[in-house]
Amino acid sequence: MKCLAIRVFSFVLIVAVYAFVSSAAVFAGSGKVLGEIKVFGNSVNPSVKVNGELVQSGQLLFPNSVIATDADSYAIINVGDLGRLELAPNTLFTISFNEKELNGELSAGKITVLEGSNVKVKTPNGEVATLNSGESATTQQTTNQDDDDNKLLLFALILGGVAAAIIIAATRSNDIELGGGATVASPTR
Repeated sequence: MKCLAIRVFSFVLIVAVYAFVSSAAVFAGSGKVLGEIKVFGNSVNPSVKVNGELVQSGQLLFPNSVIATDADSYAIINVGDLGRLELAPNTLFTISFNEKELNGELSAGKITVLEGSNVKVKTPNGEVATLNSGESATTQQTTNQDDDDNKLLLFALILGGVAAAIIIAATRSNDIELGGGATVASPTR
């Protein structure tokens, strides 16, 4: 009885895998473009979701998929000749593509075009950025402290120290006593 259950389960599993592979092949054979996702991360099990479901590297992406990376994970999306994109940790991106163009909507995080050109990315503020290979779009406000501010602070600290030394030296009395006022005991008489 147990052997029969295992055989039935195996048969159902084989049929399910065949149905999935066949549907992907039919979709790909219809002239539609498919994407592929690669999942990476700092944790043992990186967490990347597509349309709310956890995915593994090598899974297919269909147009209008919503991809979310967590704080310890990032993903690389390959859409054939259209390009390759990298989604940084904590990114939420809806990818759209067809035979001619690759684009999407960035809701949170950062996306970088690794390969490709004219990738249109819409950001939450409504702007559409056209990215080429090596360019990025982000929703996070970066606070780059200007190096000139650091130099100015260092100069002000040094100037304040010099001014304090001059004031202390100017207000001290000029009475310098060298060797005076102390009793010296000599070992010889």
